[in-house]
Amino acid sequence: MVKRLIAIAALSAASAAAMYIVKKMEAKSTNEASMRNPVNVVTKEDFANAGIKVDAPEDAVNVFWLTIEGIPLLYSLDFFVNGNEFNLRLKRSDKLDDISGMYYSWNEEKTVSDNGTRAVIQTVDDEAGICLWYRDGYTISLSMRGNVTMEDIESMFQFLNQSLVIEK
Repeated sequence: MVKRLIAIAALSAASAAAMYIVKKMEAKSTNEASMRNPVNVVTKEDFANAGIKVDAPEDAVNVFWLTIEGIPLLYSLDFFVNGNEFNLRLKRSDKLDDISGMYYSWNEEKTVSDNGTRAVIQTVDDEAGICLWYRDGYTISLSMRGNVTMEDIESMFQFLNQSLVIEK
């Protein structure tokens, strides 16, 4: 009789533990299912309504206007030109930060300027590059993948910097 009571108690404890694990897994699954994607497709007009006016190059294809949730909100313009991928990101900030999302060991660096705005360009093995600058209360990054040259990144920086209007 004692052995039977011990067996029933052990079975009850095992059942309770199993139910606890199932409930935890259900809760985790529900939380994961309710997590939102922080990247939102928006329009050029949404950028303008936020006080950011910028043009993609005329020959750009696959142009996407995005926001990435965070504090503060990050604005992203993705496009391709001549088979090369470009990404422009802007985020309100009080200093220059690397918001490119590119994590390389850069092996070439150059400082450039356009209409009084200084920028730093970094590249690695002709496969990737970034250009970072700060303007009008925003940290800005331009990244490039594909057939990367310093000249192409600098040219795109100049185009985007000249087309960029930030209204306060």
